[in-house]
Amino acid sequence: MIQLPTNGPLDEQTHLSTLKAVTLDKIYQEFSVLRRSEMMPSPTVPTLASLVEKYLKSEIDSLLIGKPSDLRIHIENFARFFSGFHQYTKINPTKKQKSIFDADYAALSNAIRNAFDYDAFSGEKDGWGAYALVKNHRLRICPYCNLNHVNYHSDDPVVTVKKPRRKRGVPKPPVVKKFTMRPPLDHFYPRGHYPYLGISLYNLIPSCHQCNSGVKHDDDPFQKQVKTPFEFPPNSIQFSLENAQDFAIPVTGSAPGTPIASVKIKVIGINGAQSHVDFFELVDRYGWYSPEIQDLYNSILSYWAVGPTLGSCLIAGDMIRGFSESDREKRALGICISHIYTELINLPRSN
Repeated sequence: MIQLPTNGPLDEQTHLSTLKAVTLDKIYQEFSVLRRSEMMPSPTVPTLASLVEKYLKSEIDSLLIGKPSDLRIHIENFARFFSGFHQYTKINPTKKQKSIFDADYAALSNAIRNAFDYDAFSGEKDGWGAYALVKNHRLRICPYCNLNHVNYHSDDPVVTVKKPRRKRGVPKPPVVKKFTMRPPLDHFYPRGHYPYLGISLYNLIPSCHQCNSGVKHDDDPFQKQVKTPFEFPPNSIQFSLENAQDFAIPVTGSAPGTPIASVKIKVIGINGAQSHVDFFELVDRYGWYSPEIQDLYNSILSYWAVGPTLGSCLIAGDMIRGFSESDREKRALGICISHIYTELINLPRSN
């Protein structure tokens, strides 16, 4: 919904230089365990695991900093070269699903997941890790929905939480606490299905909890041809009112607002973005915000009641929306409010 700029060369090189050597070492360690198991009886036997290990090592740079199109190529390569394993991870069954659970495939998947160690990346707060990546994106609002904030706090000043006390005339140092918080980093292509994309730079998207945990879960955008935020066409989701004519602004004076129940927000994706609208359940989710659109309409009525000159001036638009047009992607519900505001003020005036 919100197009993200591609990560700069500095971020890509930092990501690669920080994670390449340690990931290659983890690949060696994890597959050494498999080599000692029945799955890889001999290093000279080209078993599935040995072939996968070779692929991961040879493609390590692309797996870590490849663009979204590169990541899709890796998914397609696994489907082509390791089809049985690929089909298994698409289902990603648990041990309780005995009829389809396969211990060898599960061991291989876990080895890859452990090698491309998102848990370590996620917990890193001081060096290059999840906190630094989120900070570099500089997002305020979830790029999937434009509804919720993605709060980031890590560089906040240290706060004294308890007054220092004296002991034998020597002041004790203050007890301090540094507040840290970041939004979830969503694996756009789910790690459960594609464990080799666990720390791919262009697969990690700062998002709100609703999109990450409440809507997306482990659903696979690859299967539904949903574009990543890095590839999202600008202005490809349009908002309007299904019953816009009911909101025509009176020629003079103010008028009671249309009842909230009649506010019906229409969400349409263009340029291939309808799959995004459907995948993230945006029609139902935006329906929750009918009261905000009612407030917008009432604000327009109030300004027009003062006079059409004030009601139509540019600064009035900023005041009614609550933000400037250029900041709409940085405000919760900003794109929707901006589109519907424009629609309302351009409706024919009613008597």
